[in-house]
Amino acid sequence: MIIKGIFELTNKYNLFLIDLYGVIHDGINHFEKAVEAVNYLRDEGKRVIFFSNTPRPKEEVIQKLINMSPKLRDFEIVTSGEFFKHILQYPKKYNLDFLNHYAFPLSNDLGHPLLTIPNLKITNSIETANYLLIIASVKNKSDLSMFDKIMKQAIERNLPCICPNPDLVAHQGKDIVYTAGSFALRYKELGGNVYYMGKPENNFYKFALDNNIITQYVLAVGDNLYTDIKGANDFGLDSLFVKNGVCGKDNIEILIRDSGLKPKYIINDLKLK
Repeated sequence: MIIKGIFELTNKYNLFLIDLYGVIHDGINHFEKAVEAVNYLRDEGKRVIFFSNTPRPKEEVIQKLINMSPKLRDFEIVTSGEFFKHILQYPKKYNLDFLNHYAFPLSNDLGHPLLTIPNLKITNSIETANYLLIIASVKNKSDLSMFDKIMKQAIERNLPCICPNPDLVAHQGKDIVYTAGSFALRYKELGGNVYYMGKPENNFYKFALDNNIITQYVLAVGDNLYTDIKGANDFGLDSLFVKNGVCGKDNIEILIRDSGLKPKYIINDLKLK
């Protein structure tokens, strides 16, 4: 069902899980109409959770949102980085006991805030690592091979890989950036084993939602068929697909048909009316 604005769905749902990149902002600038829509939902007493495959602690993301759009108010946020932080505290609960040991970070930013979170043990030697932690991103697709040598060494040692951002790409203004998910895909293609920490994984939705939430009154909003919509489908949530996001240049009808993924609603851009 194609809709013109979120106003049409306000009375159907109590909680809105809303993606950030490509829906609320493009990595640099916020979308004014999307912010208006979110504030309207809050004025109507609806709960809004920004639900993002961002491999950063939520405090940093909150500050970025406030700086980008001071008009946004009274929102909650759950990031894949925050989920990874949680899993590090309870690795046995998720059958990831190797997280008690040492990570070798694959990153082109060694000042990345995820590397400073509690309980994360880091080694600078692939020989002493127990798993890989991928948080790299690059602007050029050709640079996705930059860690191939290390990846092959890790595969020889049968090291698992943690990917706290399953998205393959993200907006950065008018540019597209290849994110951790693209490096994780390369690791899989080389024969490695990857554990994803964000959408579309079911455990990420369980982390974000209270146990007493009635899922039929939750709407997931996102611009990525393979993370936002697949995750919603798998978790039993209705979903609103934002066409003019990361998939904007693709033939959406063909993508939906070929993927088998089914958003309940489709909108061009997130807006009120």
